[in-house]
Amino acid sequence: MPRESSGGVWGKPKKYKPSLYTSTPAKIETLLMEKFLGGFPVVLSSGRGAIKLIVQEFWSEKEISIFQYASQCVVQAVQAAGVTPYSRTNFTSELTHNQWGQLDLGCKKPPFIEDSCDTFLPEGASVLRLGAQFEIWSLPKILHSRFGAIVWCRNHDDAKILRQTRDTAKQWSLTKQIFRNTRNLSNWNYAKWQIIEFRTPQLSKYEYGSIFKDISEWGNKFNERQKLIQEVSILLNKKDFKSEIEAHASPVLLLDIDEETTVPFLAQSNIQIMHKIQSGKKPQKIRVYKVLGIRRYK
Repeated sequence: MPRESSGGVWGKPKKYKPSLYTSTPAKIETLLMEKFLGGFPVVLSSGRGAIKLIVQEFWSEKEISIFQYASQCVVQAVQAAGVTPYSRTNFTSELTHNQWGQLDLGCKKPPFIEDSCDTFLPEGASVLRLGAQFEIWSLPKILHSRFGAIVWCRNHDDAKILRQTRDTAKQWSLTKQIFRNTRNLSNWNYAKWQIIEFRTPQLSKYEYGSIFKDISEWGNKFNERQKLIQEVSILLNKKDFKSEIEAHASPVLLLDIDEETTVPFLAQSNIQIMHKIQSGKKPQKIRVYKVLGIRRYK
């Protein structure tokens, strides 16, 4: 059965309830500019759709290098733009990954796109911290929204191009909603939804209303996540595990556990071996504790 997330560290998106409110992309983008610094936001339907649209509009070469272990949605988004994705043997890339909100400090030069799908920054923070031309946030992974992504553009003209492309694209709102809600029923439904997603970067006025509400509550949601991280850290310390806490609200805590450690707690917990990815370095296996697994993030 198709899965939207690799490793399951983000938790489940909330069930979508028809919004009683409406909004527009312009209102959402204005709100984001009030909350964050250093870029021009564009609201789109999904992260994969954002990658496809950016590569399609701004990448001029036939190939683009992407980070190791990139998810299939990233690979397929690049391919949908008519560009071939590949990974370099020196582990550098034009499409980098700020994994779990941690900056990819291995970059020797500004990348083309920063994939910051689960980077949950506090209000007042700066975006495009690696100097990229674009940065992508996934609202389902950050706020547990049902849909939506934010593209941060370094240049105002780039943002204008993306907005114009979004607003003039053919609308499939009802069809997309149907396949979005049934995409996990079969591989055919999932493939059909993804095709429509790539063609339709906009949402309905009610879906924009839902996103506006989620972003309006950003500060409270960030504080709730920080509190949850502290609670998990205390739990781990009681089990004599050292955890690494970052300044952001990450979906995981990095653990300092010996590879051969075997205690009953490990079998019952949200601890998982995953690959840590950084430009210029071979992916490293580490243990993480999945913060959002202990209870539903509201």
